[in-house]
This record gives sequence, structure tokens and C-alpha cells, in this order.
Amino acid sequence: MKTHIQNNHKDAWNQYEIAENSKAQKRTSTDSTTETVPTKQLKIGNFFSDSLMDDCVDLVTINARPFEIFNDKGMKNIIKKARGNDPVKKFHAINPANVKQSVIQKASDSRKLLRKELNKKMLSLKLDFATCMYRSFYGNK
Repeated sequence: MKTHIQNNHKDAWNQYEIAENSKAQKRTSTDSTTETVPTKQLKIGNFFSDSLMDDCVDLVTINARPFEIFNDKGMKNIIKKARGNDPVKKFHAINPANVKQSVIQKASDSRKLLRKELNKKMLSLKLDFATCMYRSFYGNK
């Protein structure tokens, strides 16, 4: 978990390191006969919800998995473990309908960004479609 946060969420990792360093300084500055006061744990926030939904969108769009994978018992267990047992955190329900809505929203945002960047510019696009074993493939160059 630490490695994932360190590699993919650098801001959260920096906050975590600062909190750990302050804990270490408090431990060394207190006398061994006195009890240490527990410091407030770092709350990473709600990035797990957004990151988890983004990963689910990637699973469907990049890895070409069906939306129904989010109804599988195994996937529900993985999502439950990724969220943890903290009842305070509010999460979006990860189900096929919500993932599909996120895909549509991200596609809309990408189209808006593309329109903005390509405003009054020429675009040449070559598309290639193929079907093999009842499965369609799409490619562009």
C-alpha cells in the first residue's frame, strides 16, 4: 500500500512523510518514562474513492473488460477491501451503472478538451476496423 501511494499519489505520500517525521521527532524528544501522546493520524482524504473509480474506468476502457465485472462477487470483495472499514468515508457505489456514467463523463470531458485544442486546426485521422471471432477491433494511426 505504501509503495502504491508513494508511486501514484506523491502529494499524499509527502504529507505522510511529514507526519511520520513529526512523530519520530516527538518520540525522540520525550522522556522514556513518560507516555507519548498519540498524534493524529494522517487522513489521506477521499482520493481512494476517485482513484478507485478511475481504476474501474480504466479496467473497462483500456483493458476492455465488460461492465458486468463489477457485479461479480470477487470484484465486490476487492472493492470492499480497497475501501477499508471506515464508516466515516463516503464513497460512490461502484456498480456497472456508475462506472458507465463515469466513462461517459470522462469521454465528454476528453471531447471538450480535444475540441478546445483543435479549434480551427486541420486534423487528419486514419481509422481501421477489424472483426475476428465475433469480436470487433478498432485502430487508428
